Amino acid sequence: MAVGLIIGVLVWVVGWSSLLVVRSVRVLGTAMLSPEQVRQAAAVPLDTPLIRVEADATADRVRALAPVQSVEVRRGWPNEVVLVVTERVPVAVLPADRGFQLVDGSGVAFAPVAAPPAGLLVVDARGGSEVRRAALDVLTGLPARVRAQVVQVAATTRDDVRLRLRDGATVVWGSVERGDLKARVLVALLPQDALAYDVSAPELPTTRPSKKTDPAPQ
Repeated sequence: MAVGLIIGVLVWVVGWSSLLVVRSVRVLGTAMLSPEQVRQAAAVPLDTPLIRVEADATADRVRALAPVQSVEVRRGWPNEVVLVVTERVPVAVLPADRGFQLVDGSGVAFAPVAAPPAGLLVVDARGGSEVRRAALDVLTGLPARVRAQVVQVAATTRDDVRLRLRDGATVVWGSVERGDLKARVLVALLPQDALAYDVSAPELPTTRPSKKTDPAPQ
């Protein structure tokens, strides 16, 4: 009898009394978003018993914010809900109607910007999500020594990814497959002064020489 009474009191205290209710919502991990933006999206009702906060529904509302990749909802006893947010990490920018959009490695565009931030390349892939993902996979797979010379990645299909280099030359990369080999072949070709390098078939690469290296007519 006494044990049952104690359990009943504990259930009432945790689930129904005003002792363990939500008094505040703390947000951790944000940089692009403000804590207030996250709190508004989470819509956690204050004065609700902490145990009755619906963690999954709260997380779904926060994940609806474009910059949010994931969120963990924690109960901070006795009176706090803690939202630990992981924001998306931009790997490139996409052209948009007005300016650009930051895009993460999975191809999700999540924030507008007026101009590409330093260190992020422009990816022009308007053929749908698969094409965009192919272009991003090529970009993120480039070794540092190659990526340092790239200023833009473009794709019209997932098998026709192209790079534009700082000197204006074009690299026909092709599909994502055999990226390591293509990178090694491109590094070997770059000392040649060319307008275009084609490594889409890395066993048989080709170049198109620039005019200044074309042989003089006989």
